[in-house]
Amino acid sequence: MGRIDEVVAGSDGEIKEAIVVLHPRQKTRRPVNLLTPFEIGDEPPLTEKQVSEDQNKSEDERIPKSKYDLRPRKKVNYNGESRIIQHVRLTPLFMSALMSIVFVCGYSKAHETYGSFASTGHRSLR
Repeated sequence: MGRIDEVVAGSDGEIKEAIVVLHPRQKTRRPVNLLTPFEIGDEPPLTEKQVSEDQNKSEDERIPKSKYDLRPRKKVNYNGESRIIQHVRLTPLFMSALMSIVFVCGYSKAHETYGSFASTGHRSLR
């Protein structure tokens, strides 16, 4: 951050660069396109017309609108249980039932296979 001390004009008469005084009294040259104005306390005063327009606006008009046109979202109910919580509660019950069915079916298939090979005289490699 600094203060413009003087401006340097080109051969065509246009301002090309500025000499800027920095904090420890250093001077540096900067092109005009790299300078950014920094104004402190220079807000334009509100006119009576602007003040009356602000007072006449309804509450809906004063609420800033989003600058993006997003799709409408559903309201989230934080008091009720969500599907995920219910799903997590049912998962252990489902897994235990599935394991017992697989165990029973696997045991009966193994018993049938062993019995059929034993009766024919063939031996299984399994």
